[in-house]
Amino acid sequence: MAEERLAKRQKTTSDFPVTYYDNIAADGHTHQHNGDQIFQGTVYMGSEKSTHQDRGQHLGERNNVVLDSLSFDHMDARYQAIDPSSAQTCRWLVEQPEYKRWRDPAQLEEHHGFLGIKGKAGAGKSTLMRHALDEHTEKKSKDEHVISFFFNARGADLEKSQLSMYRSLIHQMLQRAPWQQASLDPKRIAQARQEWTLPGLRNLFRELILKSKSCPLTCYIDALDECPLEEVIELIEFFEDLGDSCIERSRKCSVCFSSRHYPEVIIQYRELLILEDQPGHAGDIDRYVQRRLEVQNRTVKKDLTAQIRQRARGVFLWVVLTVRILNEAHRRGQAGMLRKCLDDIPQELTALFEDILSRGDTNANLIPLLQWLLYSTRPLKRAELYYALRSVQPFPKPPAEDESEFLDEPAMDRYILESSKGLVEFAKGQHARAQFIHESVRTYFAQIGLTNQLDIKEGDTLDARSHLQLRSLDAAALLIEYGADVNAQVAHSGLTYTALAAVLEEETVDALDTLTFLLDKGADFNAPCRGCRDALEFAEVSRRSEEVVDSLRSRRTLVLRAMTARE
Repeated sequence: MAEERLAKRQKTTSDFPVTYYDNIAADGHTHQHNGDQIFQGTVYMGSEKSTHQDRGQHLGERNNVVLDSLSFDHMDARYQAIDPSSAQTCRWLVEQPEYKRWRDPAQLEEHHGFLGIKGKAGAGKSTLMRHALDEHTEKKSKDEHVISFFFNARGADLEKSQLSMYRSLIHQMLQRAPWQQASLDPKRIAQARQEWTLPGLRNLFRELILKSKSCPLTCYIDALDECPLEEVIELIEFFEDLGDSCIERSRKCSVCFSSRHYPEVIIQYRELLILEDQPGHAGDIDRYVQRRLEVQNRTVKKDLTAQIRQRARGVFLWVVLTVRILNEAHRRGQAGMLRKCLDDIPQELTALFEDILSRGDTNANLIPLLQWLLYSTRPLKRAELYYALRSVQPFPKPPAEDESEFLDEPAMDRYILESSKGLVEFAKGQHARAQFIHESVRTYFAQIGLTNQLDIKEGDTLDARSHLQLRSLDAAALLIEYGADVNAQVAHSGLTYTALAAVLEEETVDALDTLTFLLDKGADFNAPCRGCRDALEFAEVSRRSEEVVDSLRSRRTLVLRAMTARE
């Protein structure tokens, strides 16, 4: 089903009739010109070689400019990373009275097209949203459009802002209904060639919806709580105003939001469904435990299932982790102690995370793994994280060629899974990236968990301690050896600087060697460095060691000589 939905999202314009307008004026209206065709000042006379093919090619080029400017990497990453609902689960949603009223056009004025799905952290909201989206996409009518955006706090910046949401939604709308692209005025095309602004995107999104007279639109927006709070408030206000306008103009636009209970998202007109209160959700938990718990005795399994459902209090993530712990105990031959094992598992998620970390032997990779995931400026790829972790081991050099045959993706996955005690995974999709198994796990480590694992001294901070530990010659060598950008920028404490600046900021024992290595690998010597003109000026102002300053002076001399020789 997921593949079918992605195929639908990538469909070309061949399924839709393309309307050629004779002129598109700055006010967005179309005008007739006796058979002449005008696009951005170009006139095609009907008596000349202005065939529909020529005009179609011009329109296609113009459309590509807009679509390319709206697209961004990992636009579908969060959707793809969500496991599809298991067989027989989530099917109860379409039978819920709230859902039926939301889908009923006759009741549009009662809820203005809004359905809210709320639930605790880890309850399974995203899985339910993906199921609803897939089901709706598969069964929609021919003239109906279904679009979506899944906020992703664990992803890159463009995956968790309302600006990226509007870019994605508009991209889907224009891709599904190319006739709307023809109605874009030249100002929109000009903006597409520069950079989209939030007000510009909002206005365009509103215009596209209000101009669509005959095509019902349904929008699924998941994880509002993973967007900054001030943006959530703006987003809700915009959609409420849009809902009012759609009612006034008899436009059919429905929106389904999902979010945690906090921050509180209040919509005046809506249908509301609380996930953990639904009998169907409890039934899904029972079905999951019955399918995944490795216990053969039916009576024991039924009893454990009931206890797990009761203790989970609707939190599906707690169920998944608990079943994993019970299965591990069962494999160790502790089948007769499973009830006690279940009683010992903490009910709160944060306490459960701490319990998981305390199980088994202490892992030297755990703290560096948490630091890399929390403090990388972008999500790391599989090999990047693997070799970054290898840099903290006694063998800092890249593996020999005869070892490479053992370093396939499954081997790297097992190594990282073991290092993280099962709390880190790789997002599915074309470009697999390391991430915590759930946003609540990332939040826990960012706020509490990593501090508890590190010995933070007085006057020190978690951010500073982590960045300092990640600056090492071994880590730099391995990351650059396996494709990292030597001039990549790092965001820390409100400032942006490169690896070169990071080494100079707090001089360590191997600072000179690391500095020399980075420069030899192509680090930009002349780049601004922490408010100074370049690395040398920063080293002098910061009173770095004589060896470091002399090394940078020698490097500047070489750079100047090379520039003079080229002239």
